[in-house]
Amino acid sequence: MWKHHTCDIQFISVVDDLGIQYIVHEEDKQHLLNALKTCYTISIDSIGSNYCGLTLNGDYQARTLEMSMPNYIPTLLAQLHFESNEIEHSPHQHNVPMK
Repeated sequence: MWKHHTCDIQFISVVDDLGIQYIVHEEDKQHLLNALKTCYTISIDSIGSNYCGLTLNGDYQARTLEMSMPNYIPTLLAQLHFESNEIEHSPHQHNVPMK
């Protein structure tokens, strides 16, 4: 978490995602974005609905936040599970459990 000393802005950086909170002044946010653009190629989600792989749906009036990870389970299963027709041998002998 970083807080600017002179601007009313704070931000948090996680690997390649950056979340910015600015209170009043749009120019404070723009100041930070301009500084980032000098060194990096950036894309901007001004709604703030996607952060670190999470889909966020916030309602400031009701003070609620819904977080979801669409397609997380199917993507994870695709990475962890594979189907093979090849025989796979166990590295040790199987012992049948006794009842």
